[in-house]
Amino acid sequence: MPVNLSLHKNTVQKRKRRKLGRTLLSHAKSMACDNDLAGYLIITWDSHAVPNSAWRAEENSPVPSSLLPAYAQSVLTRKLSNLDAEKFLSDDDN
Repeated sequence: MPVNLSLHKNTVQKRKRRKLGRTLLSHAKSMACDNDLAGYLIITWDSHAVPNSAWRAEENSPVPSSLLPAYAQSVLTRKLSNLDAEKFLSDDDN
């Protein structure tokens, strides 16, 4: 019996989206357990790069809402740079 490749591709994509959603929830639940939580910023995008965001900063948060874009950029730059450095170093070991 021939396989419908289009149907197979859609099934695989749906499975990946569900897994991504479960991962997002897992990360959010883990972060929400922090007893010292002072704010959050969640940014998602769909398959067409259309963004969606949610944020909240408490009144006395060390990072006010007006600084969230710069703060998020700084945090992501540091995290991604560290990941790149770790990958580079682990590739170097081989």
